[in-house]
Amino acid sequence: MPLVWQSAGDSAWVAVDGTAGASAMHALASAVRAANLPGVRDAVPSVDRVTVHVDPLRSGLEAVTRIRRLAPAPCGDSGRLVEIPIVYDGEDLATVARLTGLSSEAVVRRHAARELTVLMMGFAPGFPYLAEVDPLLRLPRREAPRVRVPAGSVGLAAGMSCIYPGGTAGGWHLIGHADITLFDPCTDPPAALSPGDRVRWVPADRVSRVGGARTGDVRADVPRGGGLTVLRAGPLTTVQAAGRWGFQHLGVPVSGSCDAGARRRANTAVGNSEGAAVLEMTQVGADLRFEQDTIVAWAGAALDIEIDGRVPQASSPAVVRRGTVVRCGVVRAGLRSYLAVAGGFAVTLLLGSRSACLAAGFGGGAGRPLAAGDWLGIGRSEGDPRTPRRRSEGVSPANGLEVELRVLPGVDAGLLSAGEAERLLERPLRVSPHVDRAGLRLVGGAALAAGADAGRLPVGTVPGAVQVTPDGTLLLLLADRQPTGGYPQAWSVISAGFDRAAQLSPDDTVRFRPCTHADAVSALVVQEAGC
Repeated sequence: MPLVWQSAGDSAWVAVDGTAGASAMHALASAVRAANLPGVRDAVPSVDRVTVHVDPLRSGLEAVTRIRRLAPAPCGDSGRLVEIPIVYDGEDLATVARLTGLSSEAVVRRHAARELTVLMMGFAPGFPYLAEVDPLLRLPRREAPRVRVPAGSVGLAAGMSCIYPGGTAGGWHLIGHADITLFDPCTDPPAALSPGDRVRWVPADRVSRVGGARTGDVRADVPRGGGLTVLRAGPLTTVQAAGRWGFQHLGVPVSGSCDAGARRRANTAVGNSEGAAVLEMTQVGADLRFEQDTIVAWAGAALDIEIDGRVPQASSPAVVRRGTVVRCGVVRAGLRSYLAVAGGFAVTLLLGSRSACLAAGFGGGAGRPLAAGDWLGIGRSEGDPRTPRRRSEGVSPANGLEVELRVLPGVDAGLLSAGEAERLLERPLRVSPHVDRAGLRLVGGAALAAGADAGRLPVGTVPGAVQVTPDGTLLLLLADRQPTGGYPQAWSVISAGFDRAAQLSPDDTVRFRPCTHADAVSALVVQEAGC
């Protein structure tokens, strides 16, 4: 069966083949990444498809044509054999025995007897999907996922096994824990396992609990002395820059600023390159004491800012003297505001970006949201401050007014009936109070049959995808989205709408409006020219 190519919004193409198998998809994705084609950002394999991420302004049908000509060698069993010590002491072991009708000892024997293959990576950095387990151990996911799973935990679900890097929620049945560090951004490669590798379990009486993910070297690139000190930070103030493409096949989110246009405008104002590291402040700002003279600017959501008791103009550079405290208050309209400093924040470059990756706890200087007492270095300024051509835009309207987002069919649009697609577009949806960097929850729509297939194998996700869940909630994916996901992707917000989506705040209402691919690209051209 030949590959069937489908578009997924305006920033991805998906090659689907339900018969080739995971090894063929892994080989194709590897070949795409190795080809280094213009405009191709990443290629993520899953069991029956490869999701190829592209820059809409640099790549299109010609990229697909060139990819089709690639002749990747089949992976077969060419992956490494990795032996992993495991202690079968998981808190769900007795439950798994009861659900399968086996004894706990039989569950252990059957799990350890099989050599498993890494089908794909996803969910979190270094997280492997291992298949296939003994048929008697096939179980659905837990009805209620845990809020946090310990690092190194080994789970069972959907005919597969997994190992958790740690620090994430999880709905798999935990049967033990393994001694392996799954992810370290300072090693090459950063993930301990890759698609195609084979895993052999080695039962043990005791192993260390150091497994999971290491945050790596987070030292600043400049000696301490200047920079700034965080006196107070909102609950989600992080260092973000351009995203880190090229590592999604290892489960690493792209991350980067949610509102890229605002980041670019703030950087332009202080003379930085567009991709320099900035502060992203969500809902509540931060109080910052500057330990050196510098120039600052900000863009994005409307935010109360005071510098020595005065309020500077948004997106315009302002001089800050050593010892000055810049106070950033509560966001008044929109959700995310961006503060740039001349020279950018000098945090360590990890996997090609200075952005914080909260899913694995690395990057951004701390690998987490900033807190009082944190210090950030500032790089050397090389440009001239200037006012951007366009003021802060993309901010959602205040007072819960309706926001229109243009969409293209997602890769799973065919799962919607004509009636369901109509209902999805005709209703305004409300942004729920639960917002984070991974995405938005949109409520108020009708339950859709497409969402009932939430138990299917994960596939590659795309920026701006609108996922359908069984209860009718829609998930609009943002910068920290998981590289793979199980919910169907019915629609995809166009790239020119990402910044506006990133500024949606709780209780805003959203209405989707379909458009054409040509309209999407034209809108992005206009937006990029204005920034």
